[in-house]
Amino acid sequence: MAKFAEAVLGNAEVKFFRVVDSEPKHPADWELEPLETDLLSVTDASGLHVMKALNVLPDGAIRDCHMDIFLPERLSDYAFFVEKESLRFGRCHEFPGEIIPASAIDCFGQYELFYSRRRPEIGIDILKRGLAIAKRKHFIAEDLGYILRDERRFGEAAEMFKMAVEEGPSSYFIYGELAAAYGELGDVENEKKYLELFNRPKSKPAAERAWLRRVTKPYTAGVGPMSRILLWFLSLFQKPRKDEGPRPVSQTHKGKPLSVVLKDCGKPTKDSAGYYKHRSEQPCEDLPKGIPPGPHRTLVFRRHRGVLYVWLNQESDSWVCFNSFWLPDKWLL
Repeated sequence: MAKFAEAVLGNAEVKFFRVVDSEPKHPADWELEPLETDLLSVTDASGLHVMKALNVLPDGAIRDCHMDIFLPERLSDYAFFVEKESLRFGRCHEFPGEIIPASAIDCFGQYELFYSRRRPEIGIDILKRGLAIAKRKHFIAEDLGYILRDERRFGEAAEMFKMAVEEGPSSYFIYGELAAAYGELGDVENEKKYLELFNRPKSKPAAERAWLRRVTKPYTAGVGPMSRILLWFLSLFQKPRKDEGPRPVSQTHKGKPLSVVLKDCGKPTKDSAGYYKHRSEQPCEDLPKGIPPGPHRTLVFRRHRGVLYVWLNQESDSWVCFNSFWLPDKWLL
């Protein structure tokens, strides 16, 4: 496998690279594998990748670069500039202007990753090209819908949100966004239609039963039917936390020692040795870039509104949280 600069310079047309070896502390020594694809999808990729990106400068000029991207969270920290076989890198916010991906990604994430406030059309065009070739449309359509909404292009935003709704949105909040877009357009009939769906996201009986089974399962292992209902009902009266709202949130418990995490969050539903990705049943054999040295523990807190994941590593004789992730039930990642 080629090292970073060699891989990038030797594969100028490649849009995505898989990071095969990220153990070296300096990214220049990472080993990259070129991927023959124009669209990175969470269905067939996970872990740390490097992809082509654009640096939109304060004066509107654009220069090519690369950025890291971690799936399935679709998070990015660093931008990379390869210049004459040397590598310059830093956190994205340390460079002037904005760093945005040069290709769409078929994966849920924050739409701001693609949103250039200076030149919004650049991110919009990138996402439209990705939408045209994507087999699954709703993640990219939602990214487009949010950017177009922020740009007050409500007709186009409605088209994108409707596409996501027809395929199956990542969250019932998309119905609310679609209703709001129609409201801005003065389309009262469609505004009312999708507002009703937003207010009753689980209106179908089968969906209601499936949701009930899912949210009661963590509270009801090994008990009878009536006890299951009672335990789940009592869980509804848990006081909702501000940091466990309707959207995914990360790093709210970062830096807290284990004793403080338990005081803040209560007893975990599951406490496992090792580093587990969210929704994973097996510990990671190859730790993602940025994970501090072990040993590690993964705490899972099941709420009736979603799941909180807390990851800790041992520092001297103490366990300290280095990352956390709140995942609401109605978000499909």
